[in-house]
Amino acid sequence: WTFITKLGLFILIGLISIIPTREFLRWRPALKAGQAPTVAPEKLKSIQHIIHAEMTGVVLILLMAALMAKGIGLMV
Repeated sequence: WTFITKLGLFILIGLISIIPTREFLRWRPALKAGQAPTVAPEKLKSIQHIIHAEMTGVVLILLMAALMAKGIGLMV
């Protein structure tokens, strides 16, 4: 179950990272013009929450890897 959890988290992180990536790409024209992009505070807050969720997912992936190395969750 640890491998399936690790793989599921990896896929989930990959999918939710699409949202901030698309937002960052929208900022590109303003940045090329040498201006700071204008972002609504609500949008900025939601991007922060998504990035924090991704970081939490990465920590959980590392935990699953450590558990796998110890042989925990092995289906015998």
